[in-house]
Amino acid sequence: MESTGQELGSTFAALEGVMPSLADRVVPPGQNRIVLNYPNFRVRSPHSGHPDVGSIEIRYTAGQAIIDQDSLEGYLAAFRGVTAFAEDVVNRIFQDLNQLANPVSLEVSGKFSSDGDIGLLIRVNTEDNE
Repeated sequence: MESTGQELGSTFAALEGVMPSLADRVVPPGQNRIVLNYPNFRVRSPHSGHPDVGSIEIRYTAGQAIIDQDSLEGYLAAFRGVTAFAEDVVNRIFQDLNQLANPVSLEVSGKFSSDGDIGLLIRVNTEDNE
């Protein structure tokens, strides 16, 4: 069967209108190093259609704003309706959070594994994106 490229790819339509927000307080720039971990991350694989299960870790040094954790949880949970490759997902989360919070530094890591297969760790950070 010939591939049209439609069935293999990342679709982020389920995220439309879903974005984390900033907490309603200002912090001194560069003084808050924050680590957030979301251990129950799921996204649908465009290859198999099955859920890819993993965890997302977000490490950042806040600029003047911090990310609201409740809205971040809702944003990450919305990826359950997304069909995408893990690499695309981690990059999308990085881009969205970097644009939203304008942190001094940011690293987003995604760790995925599936039944006995090779584990996958993806890291995207501001240092590599300058």
